[in-house]
Amino acid sequence: VAGVVARVTPAATMIESASLTEATELLSWRNGYVVFRETALADAVAEFNRYNERKIVIRDPHIASMRLTAKFRANNFEGFVRLLQESFPIRTQHHPNEIVLTAAGTIE
Repeated sequence: VAGVVARVTPAATMIESASLTEATELLSWRNGYVVFRETALADAVAEFNRYNERKIVIRDPHIASMRLTAKFRANNFEGFVRLLQESFPIRTQHHPNEIVLTAAGTIE
């Protein structure tokens, strides 16, 4: 039915009403985009990692719960990481197979 969204997890299936905007955002992956609305950084990173071979790793649990609202091409993980570094108190370390995120000021 129009205006209804189903969310499926290993534990349950939830059916709920959604606005046209929400439904469009949830289906944005079909057009190569990921959309985040007040999404925890850990969830946003997990979504990017689904689409990219080079993984983003959160090494500091203090930043995992930071919230962000943004829209990106699913393969633009470099733009996503750049936004994090420029707009949040996050430090990035670039390695061949991964990009590590820590709180700014953290020494490893």
